[in-house]
Amino acid sequence: MQDFRRRWQWPIAMALLAWPAAALRTGAIHASVPVETAFMGLAIVSAAFLLTWCAEAAERDIPRTLALAGSRGSTSAAAENVQASLRSPRGCAY
Repeated sequence: MQDFRRRWQWPIAMALLAWPAAALRTGAIHASVPVETAFMGLAIVSAAFLLTWCAEAAERDIPRTLALAGSRGSTSAAAENVQASLRSPRGCAY
């Protein structure tokens, strides 16, 4: 139990810090502008922490060949979209 708590304490804390911003955004609670700004900033910082934590966990747990195969596929699709937008007369491929 101690190992579980030590391993997950920061991700759980960061996820809990983002909830007030979600409640403000959905209209469940109301606050003054400075308080809303502080909650939204805290949510952004906690989301950045969670994304970094997930990326590090994936880096450690996902096999390297699978990660390389996935990144090459998304990179080539993104490159094709950029090339299509450059060829389009409107400047957008959509």
